[in-house]
Amino acid sequence: KKMAGFEGAVWSAVHVFQVAKTSSAVGSTEFQYQMTSTVLIDMPVKLQNDAEINLGGVITKQTQQVCTLSRDVSHLENMGPMIEEAELNLRNTIEGVYFQKTKE
Repeated sequence: KKMAGFEGAVWSAVHVFQVAKTSSAVGSTEFQYQMTSTVLIDMPVKLQNDAEINLGGVITKQTQQVCTLSRDVSHLENMGPMIEEAELNLRNTIEGVYFQKTKE
């Protein structure tokens, strides 16, 4: 997706899940969600002397969480908030590293 304020910047995120029951007991509704998130970023930056550089990078983080599955809550409803939180955390990490480089 395009990033506001950074003409030509691109952010690409991939989230991969592994979901497994926490117990083999009959009637168990707890599942462990392991998520690996990878973000690729590419930002062309125009310098004050009209030179242009390209900042790019990749960051990968893993998270896990145990959630309950029920008639009212599906796997997707458990995964959605995990993805949203991961994207926010990755964005903040990238902002602290890459975006600060554009101000140097």
